[in-house]
Amino acid sequence: MPSIAHISLTFVGLMWVLPFLYYYHSYPLTTFYQEWGAAILGLFAMPLLVTKRYWLQPEIPLIVLLPIGLLLLGMMQFVLGRVGYFEQILLFALYLLWAALLMMLGQRLREEFGLPALATALATFLLVGAELNALAGILQNYRWHTFLDAVVTAKISVAVYGNVAQPNHFANYITLGLISLGLLHMRSLLRAWYVVLLTMPLLFVLVLSGSRSVWLYLLLMAGMAWWWQRSDKSCLPLLRYTLLLLLGFGLMHAVVQIPWLEGASGSVTTMRRLFGEGASGSIGLCCGEGWRIFTQFSSAGRWFGQFAWQHFNSACFCGTQTLPVCITMRIHW
Repeated sequence: MPSIAHISLTFVGLMWVLPFLYYYHSYPLTTFYQEWGAAILGLFAMPLLVTKRYWLQPEIPLIVLLPIGLLLLGMMQFVLGRVGYFEQILLFALYLLWAALLMMLGQRLREEFGLPALATALATFLLVGAELNALAGILQNYRWHTFLDAVVTAKISVAVYGNVAQPNHFANYITLGLISLGLLHMRSLLRAWYVVLLTMPLLFVLVLSGSRSVWLYLLLMAGMAWWWQRSDKSCLPLLRYTLLLLLGFGLMHAVVQIPWLEGASGSVTTMRRLFGEGASGSIGLCCGEGWRIFTQFSSAGRWFGQFAWQHFNSACFCGTQTLPVCITMRIHW
């Protein structure tokens, strides 16, 4: 019979998989079932924190101070009248309390299983989720009709986004799957040819996501692996893995150009967006606008949930952006 710790770990793992596989996304306002699902699964994982054994020697990690500090800041803004609606601060507080409890749960799971076993279990869940989302991305890219049609998000743009339905978030999740695959390989839990087979679909959909941030993630992975292997030679296989990922990611850009691999509604690659169409200064524009807002209200913040409104009111200079692009950015927020 599984222990409470195993049940909690299972729900945490499912929280890393199921919300990202939810398939229903509809305009003009997409649903929040993914967030609700993650919250429910997180709460189902909490019984480990209410056991008698936990409260005999409770341990609260220092990182819990981060959400608690943000919660206190939000409450101060509410008292000062800087929050428009009570429901806003209530949702903010519930989310931060949920995050703090998950941090405490993570600390307890580490004590129960040990960090290596815990990391391996969660990496397995994450890899399964990434592979399933890669499958969804491939099916939606080619519009193959299968028995999974009802649970695969339809593709309405040139970018592949799996069931996450947002290319950048999809790329983030797939990259986490690659990191998890590297961890499992490092622990000799997967043979080399298994790793190759599991890597190919992940790299394929990463390229077709068109997310430029993938290059940053892969370079950071290689840089961190190089840094670690300087002091610990056991990390040398991890460095080889990350360098091969970079090579494979670059070569995959050539693979997706093969005519018979063209998607049903066209495609876009990260390289094309990095150096061709889609390359723009909108990211720098947003960062600069955020910094200007921060410098104006650096003491206690402008207030919770008001970035879009302040951005609209701050007479942002568009620079190289056209007026329609600036308007689109404001509408998106």
